[in-house]
This record gives sequence, structure tokens and C-alpha cells, in this order.
Amino acid sequence: MNILLVTNMYPSEGDVSWRGSFVKEQVDMSQTHNKDINYDIVHIKGRVCGGSNLNYLLAPLLILKKMLFNKFDAIHCHHAFCVLVSSLFFNKIIYTVHEGELNNHKTSIFIKLAISLSNKVIFVNHAEFLKSTHKRKYFLPCGIDFSFFKSSDLAPNGCILFPADPNRVEKNASLLREAEAVITADYPNVKFIYGGKIPREEMPYLMRQSLLVVTIGKFESDGLVLKEAMASNVPVVSTDVGNASYYLNEQSGLICSANTESLTAATLKILGDRESYLRGRERLSSLHVDQEKTVTKLAKIYQS
Repeated sequence: MNILLVTNMYPSEGDVSWRGSFVKEQVDMSQTHNKDINYDIVHIKGRVCGGSNLNYLLAPLLILKKMLFNKFDAIHCHHAFCVLVSSLFFNKIIYTVHEGELNNHKTSIFIKLAISLSNKVIFVNHAEFLKSTHKRKYFLPCGIDFSFFKSSDLAPNGCILFPADPNRVEKNASLLREAEAVITADYPNVKFIYGGKIPREEMPYLMRQSLLVVTIGKFESDGLVLKEAMASNVPVVSTDVGNASYYLNEQSGLICSANTESLTAATLKILGDRESYLRGRERLSSLHVDQEKTVTKLAKIYQS
């Protein structure tokens, strides 16, 4: 089976941080475990990944070239604009809805149009999957490589980790910065590490060594950072966005409101009883979100 994968996020030289790693890791694992699936990739490298949005105008030519010289069984698109471009040439489109802004009035019209143009729709968000009326819909969150994000028996190094880029306003880093003074008043040795320029290969080690991980964005589709921390058996404080309430339970972390007071209270509660929140990996295993199971399900979607 030949799949043309079209995405606007796929880690490559010159990209900003490791955006789109969830797409590449799914492709890599899929090709390892599903020998009869072959991928060809079109990466529309927009501004968000260090390229230019003019590349969206060039994308139809790239896709047309692929279509002329290859035969594909389906096009798998990650993100709405990739669907809109691909629909000019092909009607067997599988669309994975990663956008956390599905209900944002500025972007929802494009996402909903992309859903309507797609033959099959994969939702990574559980609530949106349940609400969708698409006839061929699937719930398949991004998988986690349990061999990459491992549990650790090492003592934490006294850091609170905020893995996201603090310069991205939607990630709400300002709330944690405001909470730092209150947290360090009770725990003066605690340090705060903010992401944005942390190499992908270093993230698992940093997570395993952290006291807890904070992910408090304004919106998410799934919650990749949250799952990576849970797979590492590190407690998580998260806002109730994406699949946070679907994944987290009382033994893996706490959900807070998007304000400094709630974030501070949740953080202090975990720091005061950290041992009670170290079973995230067990929770994820029960939900079958490891990468191997994910790509097995993906292959069945391709073949259905």
C-alpha cells in the first residue's frame, strides 16, 4: 500500500525546535512494523517551522508531481490546509485532525471544510471524535514510544519542567512565571526549566529527572507533552484542554484552571505528596496509546 503523506509539520534541517515530531515518529514506527505500507512525504514547510507560508502556493505543484509519477492508494493529511491543497488532485483523503483550535471561530471554518472533503477522518481529540457526525471517523491519538520515554528510578533533580516554548503565547508560560515566587517560598531549592530550544533527544532525560511537568496551554488537540511525562512516570499539572481529562487520573497528576492561583495550588499539592502521582505510565498502558499499538490501528484504517 502506497501512502502520500502531506504535512506542514515534519522535523527537518532548519525547523523551529521539534515541531511535528509526532508525525515523523508515527511514520517511522509505521514503516518498521507495517512492512506493506510505503510512504512518500510532502512537507509544506510553513513559517511556523522556519520556512515560508509561500510554500503553500508551491505545494500543489509538488503534490501534482508526486501524483504524475507514482500511484497512491490514499493521501494522509496532517492539518487542514494540507487537505485543502490535496483535494485539488485526489479524493481518497485521510485527515488527521491535530488542530486544537477546532472551535476557534478564526480557524474552525477551514478545519470543518477539510473534514467535509475527507474520505476518512482521524480525531486525536476524544471529545471532538464523539461530537463528529462524519460517517467514517476514528479516534486515534498520537502514540508514545515507551522505549524512548522511560520510567526512571533516579531521584529527581529538583526542577519543574515547562517543555513548551515560553514565547508561544498560547502555552501560558506567564502563569508559571507568576507562580514561581509563591512556589519557591515553600520550596526554595526548586528550579524552573523552560523549553523552546531543548533538543528532542534530551527531552526524555529531562522529564525523568524533573519533580513535575507543567503543560498549561490555552488549547491542545491531544496533549503530547502530557503523555510523554506520564510515560516517564513524572507527575503532571495541566489545564483541562485536549485530552487532559481523558488521560489524567488521581495517580498521575492534577488539572488546574488557567490562572496563577489554581496552578500554584496544584503544583504545591503535588510537591507535598509527589509519591502519590507516579503511576502515569500504568494509566497510559491501560488506554493503549503506545506507538506500536497506534500504528497497528493506523494500518487497519488505511486498509478499511
